[in-house]
Amino acid sequence: MNLDFHYYGTYVAARLAGYDLDSAQTIAHAAQYVDDSDESMLKDSLGRSYITDFSPNPTVQGLSDMIEKNFLWSEGALKNIADIWVPFHFLPGNYGNNPNIKQYTGPLSDNGSLYRWTFDDESTKQFKMLCQPNSPIVKSMINDIVLNHKNKDYTLLLAGMRMHVLADTWAHMFYIGMPAWFINDAQESVFIVNGTEKKPYQWARVWPWGDSTDISHGDTATPDMLAYNSIVYHGHGRMGHLPDYPWLKYEYTPRWSKDPITKDNTSYFLQALKQLTKALECIKNNTIFDINSYADLPDDTENVVREILATEPNDNDQSETWRNNIGRIKINGTPLEVPVVYNKDLWLDILKTRRMPIETTDYYYFNKSACLHLKLVQDSLAANNINFDSIPRENIVNTKFKSKKEKYIGSIDEGSKSIQYYPKMQDQGITLQIIKQTPRLLTSGDIIEIKTLEPTVGKYNFLGAWETTSLYYYTRAYDLSKQKWQIEKVNPGENNDISTGDQVRFKNMNFDKKPYMCTYDYWLGGTYLTTQTDGSSDNAIWIMDGLTEFNINIITPDYFVSDIIDLDTSTEIHEDMKAYGIIDSNNNVDIDNLRTALDNIGLGFIHVALTNDQKEQVYIQLQKIVN
Repeated sequence: MNLDFHYYGTYVAARLAGYDLDSAQTIAHAAQYVDDSDESMLKDSLGRSYITDFSPNPTVQGLSDMIEKNFLWSEGALKNIADIWVPFHFLPGNYGNNPNIKQYTGPLSDNGSLYRWTFDDESTKQFKMLCQPNSPIVKSMINDIVLNHKNKDYTLLLAGMRMHVLADTWAHMFYIGMPAWFINDAQESVFIVNGTEKKPYQWARVWPWGDSTDISHGDTATPDMLAYNSIVYHGHGRMGHLPDYPWLKYEYTPRWSKDPITKDNTSYFLQALKQLTKALECIKNNTIFDINSYADLPDDTENVVREILATEPNDNDQSETWRNNIGRIKINGTPLEVPVVYNKDLWLDILKTRRMPIETTDYYYFNKSACLHLKLVQDSLAANNINFDSIPRENIVNTKFKSKKEKYIGSIDEGSKSIQYYPKMQDQGITLQIIKQTPRLLTSGDIIEIKTLEPTVGKYNFLGAWETTSLYYYTRAYDLSKQKWQIEKVNPGENNDISTGDQVRFKNMNFDKKPYMCTYDYWLGGTYLTTQTDGSSDNAIWIMDGLTEFNINIITPDYFVSDIIDLDTSTEIHEDMKAYGIIDSNNNVDIDNLRTALDNIGLGFIHVALTNDQKEQVYIQLQKIVN
């Protein structure tokens, strides 16, 4: 959605929900400010943050910043993108008890000219991040205000911010806020739907993509690119601004679906306004909000809003249409006032004048709200095993790789620091991390990444097989297949779990003819890593010398603490587990007892009264242990 709906639509929703003029304008300003508070709004000309008692998080990213991060790819860059776009614009919702979960029917693999992509457990997790209205987290973020943030100085700002997020779940449905070809890409053909008639939409996919239009083709969108995680596959870039235009009804085929999808934006945006109104009513009246709940608007009000949304402006901006028609909407017979024209610099300009303490400004309250919102989204998704901006500790295994010649993958070659970071076989091994895609125990057949903890390499710390002879470290996800490996147990027997001392081989996910990681002797001296065809030879077999997984079996009184379970409740759950013999006095878990309890009485062994959200989180975390 654009300024027209985020500002004027949210303002109307707030007035219909019972807020006065000033409060409604504050809520609407916060809703639109989400699209304006980028890095430049957080720091002065010398790069100093205006706020010093916490670290503000931008809520939007400029195109130039995204392009820069696309070319300076790193784990940090990916986290930065995710922390902005996932929680504030593409709220994940394709998981849990959402009744409208979409099934993935797209490709399972694809081979480009330079890169390769395969659907794996990580892809499954990313598809759960598909933006959807009426998801569990939508309910959580509204009720979080009702339960935890009512009557605060920042309440209106937090409400406005989350109205932006709520509105975007309707406009941005079926995209995710991370670069992902297999989800966000779409076929070239798009059709405008008018009744039973479909007309091809004329547009251009060009780079760089901006907010301007192409004279000959109308709207623009991002072009196709070689890399499957290119920034062009972020959000709805491949569909341009079509999802943001309220007057359009169109048909397109996303990459994740084998069937076309029709989006009636006018209907969706109207539903969004009704849901915004209902959510704001709940916040104002301190009542609990539920998904699939909407305000019941008077017919004349709904007709005016629908007419506004269906009007196609000459400049793709309906702001003037809203301003000219808001007065037609009446509350108790009184026409609504038209709000002031939005000024994105207003709050920052007030702060710069220092007319009041910074801690009492709307600028401060908004940025505080942004941090609160980011944490709620992170915690809520983590409770459902969805970590969008970090590697959960239960997915990490620390180990050393030892060859059958009793040599280890050691530190990098000193002479390679200024070129590439080539690991070298040595007498002493360096600790490497195996990054799993799931929290389950490391198992033969798992797709993994290999990360070095050697500080010298900095952000160039993920091992990949490249076109060069030797393997070397590079930034994470620079290539989605060359930096992924399948771990195979040499002698699996009846047990596929991988333990200390097991012999394994590593098969690269990009190279079919020579996939197996192995050692080789360089003609100028030293032993390095490469890949070869034979995975059974001694130089391709590795011994897991020490294998330390995050021990999820250690349950502590604060294990379940999150945004929906407090410490007291978590402590009571901990005591219940002790009472049922699931954990002993040393916090060791009896897996058999836990499995029996879950199979026979579910969560009935817990004597604490839990909400449905709390039950879901406890169940998920207990299942991690069982599985």
